[in-house]
Amino acid sequence: LRSGLLHEQPVAVQVPDARGRGLQREVQPGGLAFGVILVIMISRLSRCFDSAEEARTELGLPVLGVIGPILTPAARRVRAIRRFVLVPATVAVLLGVTFLAAAGVVMSTNYPGRYAQIIEHLAPTTRAMWRGVQSLLGLI
Repeated sequence: LRSGLLHEQPVAVQVPDARGRGLQREVQPGGLAFGVILVIMISRLSRCFDSAEEARTELGLPVLGVIGPILTPAARRVRAIRRFVLVPATVAVLLGVTFLAAAGVVMSTNYPGRYAQIIEHLAPTTRAMWRGVQSLLGLI
């Protein structure tokens, strides 16, 4: 069989050389600052107290009682699905994307010809997504 990435002729594609370029230098501080400011604003706009102690210190009044969350059976099921299905799945996807991004950085740095070959054989939508990840990392 001669169909496959290993036996085809190399494709001439220009791949940026990432040697000597530190990722810390390429990270855009504006995005990080925007995220931090957004989190602080959302937490400040919250109209709830997280604990009885926080309510007492903020209001300067004694707390007589606390009403905990009232969960219906449907809400309990949703909470269980989030806790035991969605959270692990999200973590697995994020770890997978991080691993693929790191592998792409290593391949584009150490094996630029082979990297270009693999990228050229990916589906167009996957290729566009991968180039977006690279641009987020500041590699292209």
